[in-house]
Amino acid sequence: MIRMDLNDIDDDTFLNVVLPFEDKVNDYVMTTFIYDYLAYYIATKYNMNAMWSCSMKQEVNSALCTLCSFEEASIDYKKVKDLLFKKYHLRMTHDNPMQIEDIKK
Repeated sequence: MIRMDLNDIDDDTFLNVVLPFEDKVNDYVMTTFIYDYLAYYIATKYNMNAMWSCSMKQEVNSALCTLCSFEEASIDYKKVKDLLFKKYHLRMTHDNPMQIEDIKK
């Protein structure tokens, strides 16, 4: 479902839709790739002699900031659409505004 009205985010919607969504995404990131990414970042930086003395917390923060530095221009939207279709059974029918069709097996 794609909501059309940004004004429909009342307290109930926030508590019962937005927060559970954010919790689910956070759980996915934490359980599927973040630790592998952080270890890869630190190991690669170390192995390429690109690391300077700092705390582990600072290095982890740098790694997390690097994730935020990706720009949309570097994203292959076809790959995203293919994953939506193959893994989540969703077909993007329009990009702007985004429209999605649920495809059941």
